[in-house]
Amino acid sequence: MSSKQTNCQFCEELSDINWKCQSCDLILCDICNTKIHTKSEKLSKHKVVPLQNVEDIEELENQGKLNLTEIACTKHMEQKFERYCLNCDKPLCSSCSIRPFQYEELKKVYEEKRILLEDLKRKIDECYPFFEKKAAKFRKMDDGEVTKHNEIKEKICNRKSEIKDAVTKESLNLIGVMEGIWDTEKNPLLTERERLSQIEQELKTRKNTLHEVLEKKDPASVFSTVEKIKRDIPEKIYLKIQPPEFVYIEPKDKNMKEVLGSVIRIPEISLIHTFEVLFCEISGLLSLTDDICVMHSDNSSQFKYFTISGSKFITTKDIVDTSRKRMYHFQKISDITNYNGEILLSDMRLLKNAGTFEKLSVPFIRDALTYTGIHSSKNNEIIVGFINHGGSAGILELSNIGCSSEIRQTMRRIECDSESDKALFHLPEKIATTVNGYICVIDRLNSEKSRVVVIGKWGKPKWTYTGHPSINSETDFSPNDIVTTSSGLVLVAEKGTNAIHVLSQEGQFICNCISDSVITDPVSICFDKKGQLMIGCSDSGKTKLHILKFTD
Repeated sequence: MSSKQTNCQFCEELSDINWKCQSCDLILCDICNTKIHTKSEKLSKHKVVPLQNVEDIEELENQGKLNLTEIACTKHMEQKFERYCLNCDKPLCSSCSIRPFQYEELKKVYEEKRILLEDLKRKIDECYPFFEKKAAKFRKMDDGEVTKHNEIKEKICNRKSEIKDAVTKESLNLIGVMEGIWDTEKNPLLTERERLSQIEQELKTRKNTLHEVLEKKDPASVFSTVEKIKRDIPEKIYLKIQPPEFVYIEPKDKNMKEVLGSVIRIPEISLIHTFEVLFCEISGLLSLTDDICVMHSDNSSQFKYFTISGSKFITTKDIVDTSRKRMYHFQKISDITNYNGEILLSDMRLLKNAGTFEKLSVPFIRDALTYTGIHSSKNNEIIVGFINHGGSAGILELSNIGCSSEIRQTMRRIECDSESDKALFHLPEKIATTVNGYICVIDRLNSEKSRVVVIGKWGKPKWTYTGHPSINSETDFSPNDIVTTSSGLVLVAEKGTNAIHVLSQEGQFICNCISDSVITDPVSICFDKKGQLMIGCSDSGKTKLHILKFTD
């Protein structure tokens, strides 16, 4: 079929070449193709096709001209390949050919190996796109994860810087608060120290001069010194200065906004007056107007209205709850509060200024409740503690006492934690509110043990206080009364330990503010309209009222 003459790559004879084995990649003559190539069992399945053109033959001739004799032996580098061992499956030089293996000519083995490599390349070409695509996909995924990781890391570092800046700012603020309480570089104590030190140094100089002159016994020195030395003696006076005490309190919650905590000045008290009052033990104490205050005794059902004029305790009127005197069983009045200048009792009665008692009705409460503690906030919202005959306890937030002594609206009823449904109270006995709207409750657990429970406006628990080891190491915490200050401190009176616990807004113990005073057995506390702290005490069977200046 082709006019070009070349050697058959099988018999290596010069003859017409008309065939090509695509499997062997060899050109064949007619004889080799029909009598040898197709007869071999091993080669019979090869694909043999006619040669199409002269270019095919030229290409095959160029392949056949490879100089295989120049390939060096891998074991004997100075020698060339001569044969190929089929058993060893490797080319051999003359030095390698000393053992009786089955040898084939190197050229034929080369052709087979070349076919093997071409087949391998075809398979690789087939699977390469798959791995190329997947590798690109995973490179993109990995690069994306690295980028995301770096972005998050950058955000964390930025947050770290923000927190550092916030902490620095807060620390400077705390130092400013501390210096506002007491500036160590400018204060009366430092001024008095410098004045006294100056006098001390001046006296010391004169003392040494006089000692030296008198020791010398020189008349000239004596006369000279008399003329020059100052003769005045400073008056022995000094200023009584007591620096304010303050304490650093770490935050309860380390994740709070104020991560460094707070600096709180330890409150100071100074006793103004103490009065012995002919009265049964005080159960409640409140300031009614700018001048009038009231003390209450649950044991005697008595209300004493009084005022303080200079150093005198003046009773303005006494009211006795005669309705309770006639009853064999009557509800305990554990708390009283000021409601628009009149006294609201924990048994839901209103003591009018005229001396009459009016029962308040709560028509929208259907279950049987026994009312316990009571408190009226500045905006005239009423908070009432109660126990339910069914066993539960809680507080009611009420408003709008009408002219017919009817409470017209219930704002909230709180018995359980708004998140966990866990009961908040056992017996809410005394109630107060803080400047930030928290509700503070003395919750009676049993006859000898209580706690302070503080909740937010919607019933979320804020903190619980069960006493402090410095005060309650031997006895259970059993408070009698509770009040809050305009700065947010919480004061809790406890008769059994002669203590008034001062707590921070976060419920941390600051001090016992009467620990170094003559005040004992505090049972009731309140602030009057002048901001003075009143403490009612039952001291050795006597009822005492202490009026103090309270500085926080």
